[in-house]
Parts: sequence; structure tokens; C-alpha cells
Amino acid sequence: MSRSISFLTSQVNRALLATLALAAFTLASPLQAQTYPTKPIKAIVPFAPGSATDQIGRAFAAKMSEQLGQPIVVENKPGVNGMLGADAVAKSPADGYTLLIGTNSTNAALKSLMNKLPYDQDTAFAPVGFMGSVPLIVGVNPSLPYKTLREFVEGAKVKPGAISFASASTSQLVSSEMLAHTA
Repeated sequence: MSRSISFLTSQVNRALLATLALAAFTLASPLQAQTYPTKPIKAIVPFAPGSATDQIGRAFAAKMSEQLGQPIVVENKPGVNGMLGADAVAKSPADGYTLLIGTNSTNAALKSLMNKLPYDQDTAFAPVGFMGSVPLIVGVNPSLPYKTLREFVEGAKVKPGAISFASASTSQLVSSEMLAHTA
């Protein structure tokens, strides 16, 4: 557990440095009348509280709040694989006070999975840093004979259509479909 916390902390620190460097560059502009930030920043997590994205977003917000001296308030807006939260950010003023803690769903996959998005996924957001990654696992009922992914894939080939899967988000859905089509 401490290794994953250490990994998360190092990822958050890297993201923090990248964000601060970008902010310093932006704030160096002679057009800036005030120092940023002058009020709390909202970080929208487009997934449920307790999700991996929420945990990463909250770790980021805590470190960033310390560095900036302003609160970063995490607001969860789950729904439609992250689209509801991403849409809220896309419709917010482009003033640096609303951030999206995005994922591959909100930043890439949704435009391929949805008929129509209420925002342009390619232009609505400006990525400023990578904060971390979350591994996916394949789990099977222990009564099944599969002990490795290879055994599982071989078993699926022997009985096409007999194995089904469940997914919680587009990350798992797309990864599972990729495995099904390439295996």
C-alpha cells in the first residue's frame, strides 16, 4: 500500500510542478493585473466519490492548495462516463478557476462512444499535466480453471460467446473490447 501512495505522491508532485511551471509562465505576462489565484479553484471530478479519479484528484487538490495558498474544492459530477462533469467544465468561463480532473474517457474515448457530445472534446480542454494512472485487472470466479490471463483467453477461444464481462467505465469497456478483438 505504501508503494502505491508513494507512486501517487510522486505523480502528484510531477503534475504539480508542471502546473506551477505553466502558471508561472502565464502569470509572467505583463497583461496580468493580479496574482493568480485570488479565489478558490474548483476541480471537477467527473466520476463518483471514492473512485480512482476522485482519489487522485483529491491528492492533487491537497498538494496544490498548499502550494497556491488557496483552497481547491473538489466537486464530483458523475454520469454518462464522465460526460456530465466534463460538460460542466467546458461550459465554465476559461479563467483558470475551474479544472477538469479528466481521464481517457473525458479526453479521448467519449467522442467515439457517444453519438453526440454537448462540447467539442478536441478543443474544450487544454491539458496541463499527467497526474497518474490506474491499473485494470481481470478477475474470474475462483471456481473457474483459469489462473492466468493466457489461460482465460485460451478458454474463451475454446467456447466462443460463453464468457461475458462487466465494466464500470469506458476504460474497462474499451480495454475489454480490445482484448476480445485481439486475443
